[in-house]
Amino acid sequence: MSEPTRSLRAIVLAAIVLCIVASLVGAKADQDKGAPTGLKVASVDVSRLLTEYKYAVNTTNDLQKKNDELELKLRTIQQNFLLPEADQNTLADLTVQQNSPNGLTPAQKQTLTKLQTDSKALMDQYSALQQKQVGQLTQQDKDNLQDFTKRASDTDSRLRAMEQQGKGDLDKQLQTAQNKAVTDIHDAVARVAKEKGFSLVLRSDVAFYADNDITDAVLTQLNK
Repeated sequence: MSEPTRSLRAIVLAAIVLCIVASLVGAKADQDKGAPTGLKVASVDVSRLLTEYKYAVNTTNDLQKKNDELELKLRTIQQNFLLPEADQNTLADLTVQQNSPNGLTPAQKQTLTKLQTDSKALMDQYSALQQKQVGQLTQQDKDNLQDFTKRASDTDSRLRAMEQQGKGDLDKQLQTAQNKAVTDIHDAVARVAKEKGFSLVLRSDVAFYADNDITDAVLTQLNK
């Protein structure tokens, strides 16, 4: 299994920032309302949009939670690689549930304890067999050792498949969230710019100075 990934929250926010171009163009000033014909420029704080736009915040938190749960399941299965597949999956689900706000029911705690005990017994047996000299191994020992080796190999294959599937699903959800956030921000900026008569909106981190900051208005538009 690969090493635990860095915070998905940071990945989501970084990906969205990279997708928002340095200039955010609004609508032309409304000439019919007597607005000046010159270029009217405003700025917007993208970092604030990403940290205060409720959809972006909720989505990144949800993706982070799913990523953490996937990592925990993979780690639990990896640490209990001698258990049968069904028991591994049950143990992984219970471990995730144990860390949730609701925790485990008494019956679930019993099941968790039993599976952990079974796993330790198998690991102890496997370790004892590995420490025996070849000449000391009985046929039963050899059969058990072969069975344990196969279990370890099968678990490793399942882990790789689970990780690939899980990360793939998260990547798709990330892409969807990223596209929506970028589209929403562009649309909100353009809408506010048109309403206020600005013809150009720049990110505040690339504008040395802008007399008008429309961040609050854009956030209101995004979160209404």
